[in-house]
Amino acid sequence: MHDRVLKSLYDMRQAIDYVESFLRGKTFDDYLVDAMLRSAVERQVEILCEAVRRIYEMDPSVAAGITNYKKFIGFRNLLINADDSINNGQVWSLVHQHFYTLREEVEKLKQDFESAA
Repeated sequence: MHDRVLKSLYDMRQAIDYVESFLRGKTFDDYLVDAMLRSAVERQVEILCEAVRRIYEMDPSVAAGITNYKKFIGFRNLLINADDSINNGQVWSLVHQHFYTLREEVEKLKQDFESAA
């Protein structure tokens, strides 16, 4: 289980890196008019949220180290099940309000796991 949790943490970090690189220098208006950009960001957010869900299922105590982990799991369900009602503002806000803290938390959890190995 340890390796699967660590893999999910790496998946989260990679998704964060991708989203940040996709959005570097972009405004919300850029995001709104670029369907490929929106799709790429949504896919990486989906991967990240799915990784949070997997971590929660494998080890809830690790998920507890992620601020708003339940929000990420809920957002994953929205992305997966409600394609036609995805709110671009919600995706943009999630990324811009939570990813900085999330990056720090993922790094700490990865370090904790790696040092425990």
